[in-house]
Amino acid sequence: MIKKYLPFISLLLFFPLTANAVPAPVAMLPLTIETAIRQFTPPYCQNGLQGLGSAVEKCYENTKDTSVTIDMCVLGDITIAKLLIQDKKADLSVLDRKPSEVIADKNIPVSGTESYLNFASVVKRLQLLGDMPRFYIYNSPQILAYLQQGADPVYKGITEGCKK
Repeated sequence: MIKKYLPFISLLLFFPLTANAVPAPVAMLPLTIETAIRQFTPPYCQNGLQGLGSAVEKCYENTKDTSVTIDMCVLGDITIAKLLIQDKKADLSVLDRKPSEVIADKNIPVSGTESYLNFASVVKRLQLLGDMPRFYIYNSPQILAYLQQGADPVYKGITEGCKK
């Protein structure tokens, strides 16, 4: 089921960027992936999506947007999007809209606990990555390629971590 929507999740990350592109980080560090799994698995296993959403919210709140640690928060957000799609709790109509429309929509919150369980809010946060100092010098395909390296392993690590 989720594989059907993987192309849509990839499109989530195609956000508008106006900065000049420079070489993006080539490979996501395994430590980033491992740390994201360790950080997000316990809250997800204990409290499901609510726990994961709270953990991702705290991650963003406690991480400077210039830090490479923000990558873990983004991977947590992507995991939430995948879980919402898997659980059929995602309104996929947001994917039919232009990124600029989603970003401009004031009815889609990007902060607050409930926004971390709302697919449209996750999409909007991911589309706003280009505004973060950590990413603004890269173009969309560069960031997408970089984040995709960690997205599947983190999703798999979190969801399978509860089965142990």
